[in-house]
Amino acid sequence: MPRNGSDIRSRTKQRKRIMHFGTWNLQGISRKMDEVLYGINKLEIDLAVLTETKKKSQGSENLGMYDYFYSGVPKEKRAGQGVAILIHRKYRKYITTWEGISERIIKINMNIRGYRLTIIGVYAVNDDSPTASKDTFFQQLNDEIIKTGKNERNIFVGGLK
Repeated sequence: MPRNGSDIRSRTKQRKRIMHFGTWNLQGISRKMDEVLYGINKLEIDLAVLTETKKKSQGSENLGMYDYFYSGVPKEKRAGQGVAILIHRKYRKYITTWEGISERIIKINMNIRGYRLTIIGVYAVNDDSPTASKDTFFQQLNDEIIKTGKNERNIFVGGLK
């Protein structure tokens, strides 16, 4: 029944918002960043997890259209492993925190359109790795899953095998 002689209904048309994900095993990133940026931009990837970057330490950089978050081995170690997340700048305002867990696990926490998301980028250990390395990796991954609240959504991207 109309109120005050008018029944005005506004319909808001919701657009589907799709976030495109990708992963790329680089086998070293030192001379490939331009190629990576070109490739993910051409494919319209919003978030890419880069594995086997062989980049040392942890940090973040602004690379124009993308923000780059990386986690690798300590500086004093020989370059190896390494995982990174490239995320389109249009999502920058939604990032609340990021953390490099190890040279194989990185995460970004986001609050996007009312949803709390945890993006976990992984570069899993090989099947032929020592048991201790596999146990450490899976324990760290499990710890991060447990830390995620019940009202958050986890998205895993990367090399899981």
